[in-house]
Amino acid sequence: GETIKFEVEETRKDLSIIIVDDEALEELEYFNVSIRAVPGVFPVVVKNSQAIVEIVDNDLAVIGFSPVTYSTKEDQNALSISVLLMHGTLQRSVQVQLSTNQDSATESSDFVGKDKQLLVFDSSTSTHQVTVDIVQDNTNELTESFSVKLEMDDSAREPGVLLIPGNAFVTILDDDNAVIGFDGVPKTIAENAGSLEVSVRVLSGSVEREVVVGLSALSGSATVGVDFEGINNRALTFDKDTSSHKVVVSVIDDSAFEEGEQFLLLVSLISGDTSILLSPASATVTIEDDDESPGIYTYKC
Repeated sequence: GETIKFEVEETRKDLSIIIVDDEALEELEYFNVSIRAVPGVFPVVVKNSQAIVEIVDNDLAVIGFSPVTYSTKEDQNALSISVLLMHGTLQRSVQVQLSTNQDSATESSDFVGKDKQLLVFDSSTSTHQVTVDIVQDNTNELTESFSVKLEMDDSAREPGVLLIPGNAFVTILDDDNAVIGFDGVPKTIAENAGSLEVSVRVLSGSVEREVVVGLSALSGSATVGVDFEGINNRALTFDKDTSSHKVVVSVIDDSAFEEGEQFLLLVSLISGDTSILLSPASATVTIEDDDESPGIYTYKC
């Protein structure tokens, strides 16, 4: 205790008490100050002998994402997001809610959403790792994104807690490649068959955005205009609603005897997603002649 001495005619004494400033976010605190007469000294009557001093906390705690941007491949299946006590210390528990918001990435189709997941911070817990599941599919897609947000419920809001940064952003990189190619092109065709139907389709995966593929029928040992009708980069458009095309190549029948002759079928990318794979991108077709071979005949006279 400290002794306070009043001089004659002195009616007031001011007492200084040092308040310790810290960085901890604390509840309202208080302490008591009491006075009493010193025994054996001039008799004094003490009234209002106790006072209560309240200490109002002026510290801020900062909770936020670190880092604020994330990138994940679709086949990684899950992403861990960090939420940290960035500044200050806590002497009482603080409740924070975490939610996801879809953007170009769609909840359930591209990721498993979070709706106000509760994160509790206190004197012994300064970090949380939140796992967001990423949905793996076989669809060829653009890079997609969603965001994650921190907030406090009104009933649990803490005026001394700041949520900074309160938003994080996630990018999902697609790992799927749709494959477009020839499907079951016959190796041979008879010259008198008239035409050959060629199928080009999506062989694996799926196409979500428009892709234009060019088909050509080119001369080999068979000649365009003589043995078959050529095709020059005919545009075939694929999208989420169109997964196959059939193209007819006309074969020219003549009366000349010829060895088997070949022409070449090719597909190439004209426009659209460059991650599309073209395979098989070529096929060779042999035109088999249906005319009789000229012979040597001997006649007796």
